[in-house]
Amino acid sequence: MIRILFIIFTFILFSCTNSPRYGSSVSSKKKLNPKSFKTMNRVPKVLTGISSYYGTDFHGKLTANGEVYDMYGLTAAHKTLPLNTIVRVTNLSNNKSLILRINDRGPYVKGRILD
Repeated sequence: MIRILFIIFTFILFSCTNSPRYGSSVSSKKKLNPKSFKTMNRVPKVLTGISSYYGTDFHGKLTANGEVYDMYGLTAAHKTLPLNTIVRVTNLSNNKSLILRINDRGPYVKGRILD
């Protein structure tokens, strides 16, 4: 009986611990070669449409480029733009904008251009 109570107590104790926080870290040993990045020398494309937001359901899951999704990060999903493309998203009602990086595929809801 004492052994069963000890096991139950141990499970309860471990269930109270914090869950691990996932994040991506860049190794300081790795040096980036500027010639390895592809630059585009054309005029940026302007798209107008509806965007949505990933919430807590996707936090901690893998994105299309293999990163762990951070709901507090400045990333987005687009169907056709190359992964790691940098985009500016502007709210037309208040003219505020953010710079985001495309790291996932989507949206898969009709009428949206960005998740």
